Amino acid sequence: MAARSLLDRLEELCNVDVDDVDTEVVKSLPFTPHNQTSNQAIITKRLLEPKNKALLEDLIDKYGKEGWEHVYNMAVCQQQSPATAITLCARNIPYLSGRVLVQTSLRHVHDRDAIIKQCLAYAEAFEQAGVSRDRFAIKLPFSGSAASAALELNAQGIRTLATAVFSLEQAIAASQSNCLFVSPYYNGQ
Repeated sequence: MAARSLLDRLEELCNVDVDDVDTEVVKSLPFTPHNQTSNQAIITKRLLEPKNKALLEDLIDKYGKEGWEHVYNMAVCQQQSPATAITLCARNIPYLSGRVLVQTSLRHVHDRDAIIKQCLAYAEAFEQAGVSRDRFAIKLPFSGSAASAALELNAQGIRTLATAVFSLEQAIAASQSNCLFVSPYYNGQ
């Protein structure tokens, strides 16, 4: 019998997700992870890899005058390259039992309409990539505006995760907004 890892034991006790879009990392786990999460730092790390230099330069040429956030959003949603965030996430679907997740911008954390607009763009990009609504969710840094947006998005079938949750009150609001998941925020790097 093969030796069992601590990850195997953890998986017996709870659902283990993977916080990376690298397919090799996802495939390397000794079990099928439930969900695959990501955020701006994870996606940017992949975009900055030498193999993606041409894509990044093209996005900067096209959208750089509108600022980094617009370049990033285009990198998330474009389907023409295997390095865009939606594509990076979509390719991991066969190795997961649950969903892939991308995160909205912190810049709009207090702007309900901007949060909804970004989520609708992400949902459309996922659907164009062949990822059905039951296989993706969108992470919202959680605020009052995000709670209101989440309530509307979840009612439309676009599932959300409340992230950057620092208090019990935020977790309760996320539950009342019908968020699929609530994620306390911890960045150990």
